[in-house]
Amino acid sequence: AGKDLARAARALRIPARANERVRRLLERERARGAFEAAELAAMAEQQAGANALGRWYNTAAPADLAASTAALRRAVAALVPARAAAQAFGLADDTWYMKNINQWLTGEMERKIACYAAPAGPAR
Repeated sequence: AGKDLARAARALRIPARANERVRRLLERERARGAFEAAELAAMAEQQAGANALGRWYNTAAPADLAASTAALRRAVAALVPARAAAQAFGLADDTWYMKNINQWLTGEMERKIACYAAPAGPAR
């Protein structure tokens, strides 16, 4: 879904005959679509990490734990362009998304990665 949204946002063409109000609206919608697509990409990786961790709790398979930390690393990396897209859309650093979603979630996942990637793994 995120890749489709990103593709649609990039494909949005502003007609040459569009008046200024319509042009601004379409430019804002393009930026919103790009932001939402970037956030969905991060969310998908976060969910993949949570699913792999759940499997690890059921199986104790090292591959599941490794898959979880890898997905969480990808999620943290995906939050960087999501933050940039949010700023391009016009979200300020003091908004709920920036402080309580992007910033908090980055730290939360980094702590999980540090715990799960430890040589002994997390306590079960």
